[in-house]
Amino acid sequence: MKTPRLKTLVVTYLPSPYQVEFFNAIAASNDISLHVTYIAKFDNSSPVAQAWRGLDINHEHRFITPREDLTTTWYQDTDLAVINFGRHWATRKLMHAYTSSHLSRTRAWCFWGERPGVTLRGWPGKVIRRARWHRLHSTNCPIWGVGNFAIQGFKEEFGTHRKYLNIPYFSNLSRFTRPHTPTKLPRTILFSGSLIPRKGVDVLAEAFAMIAPSWPDAKLIIIGKGPLEQKLRQILDPCRNQVDFRGLQTWPSLPGHYAEADAICVPSRYDGWAMVVPEGLASGLPVITTKFVGACYDLVRNGQNGYILQKLSRKTLAESFVRLFSLPPNEFSTMSKSASDSAESHSLNNGTQRFLDAAERTYHWCKS
Repeated sequence: MKTPRLKTLVVTYLPSPYQVEFFNAIAASNDISLHVTYIAKFDNSSPVAQAWRGLDINHEHRFITPREDLTTTWYQDTDLAVINFGRHWATRKLMHAYTSSHLSRTRAWCFWGERPGVTLRGWPGKVIRRARWHRLHSTNCPIWGVGNFAIQGFKEEFGTHRKYLNIPYFSNLSRFTRPHTPTKLPRTILFSGSLIPRKGVDVLAEAFAMIAPSWPDAKLIIIGKGPLEQKLRQILDPCRNQVDFRGLQTWPSLPGHYAEADAICVPSRYDGWAMVVPEGLASGLPVITTKFVGACYDLVRNGQNGYILQKLSRKTLAESFVRLFSLPPNEFSTMSKSASDSAESHSLNNGTQRFLDAAERTYHWCKS
């Protein structure tokens, strides 16, 4: 007799293309019965919604309604609940139910998130987080960390007594892969993301402006929109002929932009994961990033498929650009090949299997 499929609920925030691709693949495997509840919708008239069109939601899903009580709906009939967004009142109430009612005795659940304690630092932050996450502290439920960076943070926050699993974000990287290019001189840097302080794009602009006069054939491609755009244009005005502001690009067009670059720069002051890292690697682009970016702990090997900065400053970033530009063609080709190879383990199929395995293990842990 065939074992019934595990009825798995995921509660998350927005149906971003990354989430949709991942959940579509999990649902298509037909190994579990997956339902995804999204807390928020995109405003279809917004620039982000316009850019992210072109990907259908092909998994069972719904959007919560205002003031909906998740604990009184059919969610009680799931075998496993995976809570991926803990800052909304509805998910907080759901966590409360799983820790203080009959649900805690009859249903398995876990929390899935990025590294805690980044924006609220020091002892005041710890006190605030303790109050905010008191329900999670009061239980030994498993935690899925979005990468090793997150797991380190969760262990510091919640201790080592509970079960942890490394489940990063995955998406379809096959559309970024391309044949390995012949040896060439690396000169084009790509940035893709929101133009906001957290992404460190202001430091990137200062670093590129610093080295541009010495490297007149260097080029910087900036994809994205945000409040820092005018400031970036001012910083980069002296080398404006070497900079290409491309604005917000559509989801299907991104691989073409990556294909024009030689390396991708992810200079974030903090990023829980950063999907642009595996996208860049899959495109054969060495990644220049910081130790504050989650994906670098799982995917980037310093000096092999990119450079990891221990400190973000225009000086350290400029030095990494010069280091890249100074590589002989054969060494750059080796680094580019290493980048492509390192993305193979982060395929959508691999991510689907990791999610399925994690769901089964978590369910049995909670039931044992």
